Amino acid sequence: MSGIITRSTLAKGTAGNKIVVRTNSFPITHLPRANFSRYEVFIRAKVPNPKSKRKDGEVPSRLAVEVMNKLMTYVATDVFSGHEIFDGQRILFSAHPLNFQGSDAKTFDVSMGDPPSDRNTYVVRMALVGNVGPQDLNELMAAGVVFSGGGELPDRFKSAIQFLNIILRQHAVLNHPAHDRRSVYHEAGKKDIDGGLQIWRGYFQSVRPSIGRLLVNVDISSAIMYPAVGLMQLVQMHLKISDGRRLEELGVAPTMELHWRKLKTFLKGLRVEVGKTRSGTARIKSIQGLEPRAGHYQFDKDGEVMTVMHYFQRIKNRSLTHPNIPGIRVGRGDVIPFELCTVVPNQIYRKVIREKEVSTQVLNFMNRKPADRLKEIEKGYNAMNYGDSPFIRNAGLAISRNPLDVAGRVLNPISMIYNNEKMNVRDGKWNLKGRTFFKPAQIQSWAIVCFDPRLRDDTIIQFRHNLVKCLQDRGIGIHVENPGFYKYPGQGDPSEALTESGKRAVGQYAQMLNAKPADHIYGHIRPSIIIIILPDSAAEIRRAVKQWGDITRDTPTQCVKIGKLPGNDQYLNNLAMKINVKLGGINAIPQSANLEGFMKTGLIVGADVTHPGPGLLRPSVAGLVSSIDAFAIRYAAECSVQPPRVEVIVSLKEMMIKAILGSHAIPSRILFFRDGLSEGEYGRVALDEISQIHAASKEVWTEKKLSVPLPKITFVVVGKRHHVRFFPHSNQGDNTGNCPAGLVVDSDITSPFVFDYFLQSHSGLLGTSRPSHYIVIKDENGFTADSLQEMSYTLCHSYARATRSVSIPAPVYYADLVCSRADIHFRPDLNYAEDDSTDGGTIDMDKWHSGFAKAMSGQRRKMYFM
Repeated sequence: MSGIITRSTLAKGTAGNKIVVRTNSFPITHLPRANFSRYEVFIRAKVPNPKSKRKDGEVPSRLAVEVMNKLMTYVATDVFSGHEIFDGQRILFSAHPLNFQGSDAKTFDVSMGDPPSDRNTYVVRMALVGNVGPQDLNELMAAGVVFSGGGELPDRFKSAIQFLNIILRQHAVLNHPAHDRRSVYHEAGKKDIDGGLQIWRGYFQSVRPSIGRLLVNVDISSAIMYPAVGLMQLVQMHLKISDGRRLEELGVAPTMELHWRKLKTFLKGLRVEVGKTRSGTARIKSIQGLEPRAGHYQFDKDGEVMTVMHYFQRIKNRSLTHPNIPGIRVGRGDVIPFELCTVVPNQIYRKVIREKEVSTQVLNFMNRKPADRLKEIEKGYNAMNYGDSPFIRNAGLAISRNPLDVAGRVLNPISMIYNNEKMNVRDGKWNLKGRTFFKPAQIQSWAIVCFDPRLRDDTIIQFRHNLVKCLQDRGIGIHVENPGFYKYPGQGDPSEALTESGKRAVGQYAQMLNAKPADHIYGHIRPSIIIIILPDSAAEIRRAVKQWGDITRDTPTQCVKIGKLPGNDQYLNNLAMKINVKLGGINAIPQSANLEGFMKTGLIVGADVTHPGPGLLRPSVAGLVSSIDAFAIRYAAECSVQPPRVEVIVSLKEMMIKAILGSHAIPSRILFFRDGLSEGEYGRVALDEISQIHAASKEVWTEKKLSVPLPKITFVVVGKRHHVRFFPHSNQGDNTGNCPAGLVVDSDITSPFVFDYFLQSHSGLLGTSRPSHYIVIKDENGFTADSLQEMSYTLCHSYARATRSVSIPAPVYYADLVCSRADIHFRPDLNYAEDDSTDGGTIDMDKWHSGFAKAMSGQRRKMYFM
């Protein structure tokens, strides 16, 4: 792939003031001295469960670890030494070749039941597939000189990093039953949160290659956990039902239907103890479904129809206390009442958290000031047991106890231009007070609609007065200073209320102009905007409002929280910034000679893909925004539906054709920011998407018969889901203890393969700021490091909803907002936002495509997603 920017082809930047900061990376000081054999491991059930959704009898990671431990310590002690390291999935490393009696592969049977049977036996097949040794690790650190591979690591380098990660985590995993691929978790300091769940603290680690060395990135982390309690207690906590008798209505009473659906999603896949085996070990089952009134469920027992309640009375000599409450369905269709189940400890809750209150609780739990976070990270170093791990010692590895200091630079502050003055940004923020927008919009006809009839009229009138004054202070022209306000009940179809209010608003404006009635028939002239006052917990009303405005009526809407009324200055200014943008205005412009020069014939694009939560059979949604003015302030939006968890934007070519045609000028250069890619996806996804961008350009050039050269592309991945943090030394941080806004680091901890840099563009708010990670995959435009870093920093100041720089460039932020509006674009009956659909079949994409409606063209060019 030509044009790939490797570490050796682009010099690091020099702009800004030099600074030395500490990072949460620990150098590996000694590498393994011997070769390790690498084995691929395949584990499957000897008798697969026909109802299992796992293909070919494959087993979950937890069970794979248990099977391999028994194989190595009991079944084949003549083959294994006990010092082998297994990744919990498919890879095992050994310091010595395993004795497979002259073969490179061997198959074992491992029984996990009591008594042994084919149904509880697993077949383990192992095969030698390669080696990892000192040469691979040394070449990995020097790979910047020889690497030319599209941003993606060659397989042998991936294997080398995987080898180190497994060695480093093995001892910690054995001592922490709660863990995932990169983190271990502990109960100390756990906190109960809403929904019957808990949050635990933990420690993350990952090996990162850098130029001339390998680093261990250590950070604090957290996991949401199921508490180890009785299943009935968990259900009551989750549904907030204190009276256990109400559980009898689940799955039976229509009024409990929402609770029932919510509960099925919450419990799906949870492991519970349902009794003991003859030898006294726990009988553990995974919940596959739920059954209402479990005690009365009938089944065939040796030719006799029997209820679950009678079965436990007669066969198990155990009477049910709550025969009318639901039970669980397990693997082969058995039904077990809630009251007989106990949640197995150390289970991570992996589903999507949609409740804002829970997300806030998690965020508050994890907030740590930078100095406190660094101390916790140093504790994490000890918790990982690097010094005591026999696996690390046997491999000859050693990790420094001291976190690494790295060289950085603080870029010069950006100036913001408003209508009446230029102002300097200080510590990544500025004040809107006393300033008018760069380009204020005009509001001709408008209305206020309240969906809480209990709200007092005088509160609405005061809010209207405050809002009008704030809008006028920002320079927005208000043609009707006292728009009508209309109250409607929250039940029913909000679109009717909105349509009626829109008609009245246009009529009021026409009356002011003394226009004829025919001139203001609704549908020919639309209101400029409608302000909607929402009651608490009004997600359904908001969805209907946005579908009406964005998709049906092509009318801007702005929702207001009832609890914020009549509105303080900060809240009203936030509303003013959103309203001005939705009406085609421009709030402010960040001043940058680099950006101004690029935008003369440049196009800036932000793109993202969001995926359904784990286990959900839902489509993924791709979002793209593209600049439509010479300031890179205003953006048009496009979104599309594609098969679930497909990372490549399938319809990028069609989206880019619209972006190019909608640009303020024929673009000669395209700067494409791509959000949401993991390190393993850089090369594959970038190759495909860059090809689509080129194809889109060629199609436009052919259709328009353009003779100018095709646009040159710079493709930059912007990463947020990483664990690199920076910590200032004494007297170098801002007033929150974070590194100053504008910190850029492009050496010492960066990749040896591609040109990348970390930019902490925002000032601290709560906790420790996270820098964004920029990976330059392709650059046909010949940017210098300084020019690209300065443009990235400038674009972090153009986010129209804030008076402070944000953590990522505005177009990346906007693309994420477009994706987050996906549930509004689907027909309500598809229940896109609900977690009541799980994997287990093929997705009907025709249904999702036909049920997806894009915003109307007028809204797509007016930043409706704000």
